Amino acid sequence: MIARLKGSYFAKLMMSHLALTMLLITLSGGLLLNKTADMITKEMRSTGEMQLASMRETLESQQLESYNSALLNKALSTVRVEAESEIQFFLTNGKGNNYYRITRLAQDLKTLSMSLPMLHNLSFYFANDNFVVDQYFHNSPDNSPQAKLLQSDKPILTHQWFVRDVATQSLDKENKIVITYVYTLPYMARAGQIKGYMIVDLDAEKLIASVGEHLTANGEKLVVMSADGQVIGASSEWEDSMLQLVRKHLPKQEEQMVRVDDNVITLLPADQSRLNWHYALLRPQTSVLLTTQKMKSEIWMAGLAIALLGAIVSYVVSRKVYGPFRYITQRVRSASGYAKSGHNEIGWLEQALGFLDKQRAVYMTEKREKQWREAILGNLDFTGEELLIPSEGCFMPVSLELEGMEYGRFAQLLVKSGEKSPLYEELLVLSANEAVIVYWCEEWRSDMEAIIRDRLQLAASAVPESFRYIAGFGTATNKLEGIPLSAAEAQTARRYGFLSEESGCISYRLIERRKGLYPELKLEPFDTLLRSGGRHELDQYLTMCETDLRGEEYSIEAIELVLMQLHLYASKAKMMLDGNENEPVAFVWQSTLGKAISELRQLSMTVVEQRTEKKNVRYERIFSGIKEYIDLHIHEDISLEQLSAITSYSKQFVCKLFKEELQLTFVEYLTIRRLEHAAQLLRTTTDPIGAIASRSGFRSSQYFSNKFKSKFGVTPVQYRSTRSEIRMAQHVPE
Repeated sequence: MIARLKGSYFAKLMMSHLALTMLLITLSGGLLLNKTADMITKEMRSTGEMQLASMRETLESQQLESYNSALLNKALSTVRVEAESEIQFFLTNGKGNNYYRITRLAQDLKTLSMSLPMLHNLSFYFANDNFVVDQYFHNSPDNSPQAKLLQSDKPILTHQWFVRDVATQSLDKENKIVITYVYTLPYMARAGQIKGYMIVDLDAEKLIASVGEHLTANGEKLVVMSADGQVIGASSEWEDSMLQLVRKHLPKQEEQMVRVDDNVITLLPADQSRLNWHYALLRPQTSVLLTTQKMKSEIWMAGLAIALLGAIVSYVVSRKVYGPFRYITQRVRSASGYAKSGHNEIGWLEQALGFLDKQRAVYMTEKREKQWREAILGNLDFTGEELLIPSEGCFMPVSLELEGMEYGRFAQLLVKSGEKSPLYEELLVLSANEAVIVYWCEEWRSDMEAIIRDRLQLAASAVPESFRYIAGFGTATNKLEGIPLSAAEAQTARRYGFLSEESGCISYRLIERRKGLYPELKLEPFDTLLRSGGRHELDQYLTMCETDLRGEEYSIEAIELVLMQLHLYASKAKMMLDGNENEPVAFVWQSTLGKAISELRQLSMTVVEQRTEKKNVRYERIFSGIKEYIDLHIHEDISLEQLSAITSYSKQFVCKLFKEELQLTFVEYLTIRRLEHAAQLLRTTTDPIGAIASRSGFRSSQYFSNKFKSKFGVTPVQYRSTRSEIRMAQHVPE
């Protein structure tokens, strides 16, 4: 049989069909595998770069820049407001013998440092007398943590962030990596005008760990290096071999993804960083490998199934021409319904291609969202990629803050409220507390802001009463290049929603006229009220502050600074009452000015209650000692000077204590106690009247008799006689 088939037309025909089938299977399988590998590679490269770019922006634009523009400026202003006289005095005159000024400045810096979690150290260097003040006083820079910086031959970098290592106070003497910002004193002084420096050191390890804290759950790791390859900080510990591999590939700017073992390292070179830093992200690719292997196995199984089907078809076609033709015709007519069953190879391929189409749609959506984000941040270089967002038209960014609802749910309500709207929109969630909506249309519209306000109000009307939104409007622009400035204006306008307790929309043109003046509030009286004032006085002061801060001339930065200073005063007062210098009251930014004042009012009332309770206990302890001393020395001459010496308080305070506790003067109380002691001696002894007067502290018997009669209505002799008759009557038998 085999010999008969060998070389026959039937055998050649069947072999040709089998060869064609295998060729098609090989080409299809190879194309699918290559497409899968390329898709996974592009996806990992794209997601890794996006993730690194996001963390870079978080660190450099949000963490450091916001720390510089907001917290550091507030910190400098806070210290200058609270210790302005000390700083100006030291800049001009040096330290001299004014150590009380130095102690007060150091205490203020210590209180401020405890309220800033990422702060490693805050130091002031005064060129006049060459000394340093941080949380302690350093008579010379040699003895301070800033010795290496101040004594270096290289010029000090001012008004910019840079990385350096500083000595620590630990026993192992290891250095610590910090991110430093140096202000010149006076503020922004140059060259010969510089009289000192304010040196701010941030803990690099804590700062970078906070940026990458969400990575540990996925097994991912972030490391940030300086331009020369020095490790600035990491989200978690890296192996030395991995760090060496990163340093090896840093000079190769074109290589941004490196595979090693079961991990993928994505690199973001220093030329893409404002601070010239390298970023590297280590991600395990176990799940990706398993998915790839599974897909390969499925492709091979499908290929084998198709090969078997091809062999059968080849045999049938070789035997009959009409049979294969009829079979193929039936398959073509019923392909769609048969494929949907999911029990054949054609259905599997259609499902696989459908899955790839969905992945492509997701990728395009993420890419479009990324381009919008880059447009908002001002990174408008889209060279070499397809532009998925409009380049011209009418654009208006809106900065949105929600309270009581997630952004995704509110976005659905916005879409529903804008079904007939001529505007398009793109919602970009920037953080848990802020999102930006970019509205646009093809042609310029002067009523764009009114349309957006109506849509926001319509969407908000369908939510519970507890919901609150604040929307800040930037200036409309007709160019893609104008979006970053307009988005910054919208974010600035949205921050002024802090002054309102209700939902609302705020346009940048309405707050642009604010002068940014510092509120003319006297904050020192608040400190005095915390130390000695009452609840009503504190409540009146805070109400006055709230009314004044709601004025139309102050910037939101100045208002936040005032609130921060008020909280520092209250926190410091509570720490002093608690006797705890290491755990200040946490300062939490509230969503509205009313809630912030309410929190300050509650903290202030707690301080008043603790102060009043401690005052009563202290007064009782002091007065108990005074009464005991008087009873023991009743027969002696007792003066206010003696009581002041034994209590360590002034004579005025002792007099005030008698008046507040007994409503008596010291002399009145002493006379009453001596007369009571004399009455006891008259009742219990038979001593002469003169001796009793002397034992009770009276130097004159006549004076004693006059005072005794004034208090008891009888003379000492009559008092003793009356008491004797009463005792005799009590012992008469019945």
